[in-house]
Amino acid sequence: MGRDVFYKLKDDRLANIRNIMSWADNNGVLTEVTMLDAGVSFARIRSDKDFKTVLNLIDETAKDYFVIIFRKNMNLFGILYDELVVRDMLEIGIRGIDVDSKEYFIMIYLEKGFLDELKRNYEIEAI
Repeated sequence: MGRDVFYKLKDDRLANIRNIMSWADNNGVLTEVTMLDAGVSFARIRSDKDFKTVLNLIDETAKDYFVIIFRKNMNLFGILYDELVVRDMLEIGIRGIDVDSKEYFIMIYLEKGFLDELKRNYEIEAI
């Protein structure tokens, strides 16, 4: 069984992060936009804002929480399927998008083949 591989974007300007997130949203099998309102609950719920709105809220603080993960043998039960399905996936996400008392999260799941395309277009390195 392999281990997950985490990648770092070498040029982590906000424009690059937003471009990668938009590309992932266009090519992904699932985009989740959720939020946490600690004043109401400690559980994440569906966002009250859409993907493009939350994408534009990403700031210099949030960019430090940007992740690219190649998930080895990811269990997709409850995420993409209602039965046990295990396979490699690319996960791209960000958290720490704070607006008032709410924190927003974006998680995008892509087929593993998109990792090669991402590497061709952006300089990323395994960490």
